[in-house]
Amino acid sequence: MSRRGGVPAGTDEVADAGELNSVRHGLTKNDHDKGYNRRVTSFNNGTVAMSQASTQADANLAHLVQRHRERPGALLPLLLDIQAQLGYVPPDWVANIADGLNLSRAEVHGVISFYHHIKTTPPARHHVQICRAEACQSMGARQLEAFARAQLGIDFDQMTADGEVELEPVYCLGNCACAPSVTIDGVLHGRVSEKKLSGLFDQMTGAAGGES
Repeated sequence: MSRRGGVPAGTDEVADAGELNSVRHGLTKNDHDKGYNRRVTSFNNGTVAMSQASTQADANLAHLVQRHRERPGALLPLLLDIQAQLGYVPPDWVANIADGLNLSRAEVHGVISFYHHIKTTPPARHHVQICRAEACQSMGARQLEAFARAQLGIDFDQMTADGEVELEPVYCLGNCACAPSVTIDGVLHGRVSEKKLSGLFDQMTGAAGGES
């Protein structure tokens, strides 16, 4: 029987390359099995965590469907409720929404795509709205829009590459007497100049700056 590196090469003595490597490093088969078992346990724990998260999401959706399913025209209120909780409607929930309300997937997709307000991607950390109604337009909103797009490097209905800021047009914030108006993360600001908007952006992103 031949020997290589002081280790028997016969298949009866060494079952596989993994065990051969263990023998070379002074490890017993029991040590090798313990290491394998730790790796399997770690993998299984990760799988269980993912499964639990998925199960929780399914349970949350089932609860929301149950809340709305008996209402006339339940689909839109359900979609808005989901978005209020998550910030968007996950596309992979469409099938379960359709099943829960006894609708086709096409019907659910149709409503989601019709309403601009309903999002299908996770929202940015910060949300900027600029009013485009006539009162704001007459007070310089167009110039403010151009300034915001240049500062953020995005257009309306887009999100910065880092997912920090999204820019959205709106068509009246009910603040016409203080035009032009914007909201940042739901907070209304009036008589916004380019300088003031720059300061608001600085505050939003945590940089030094302030309102003028």
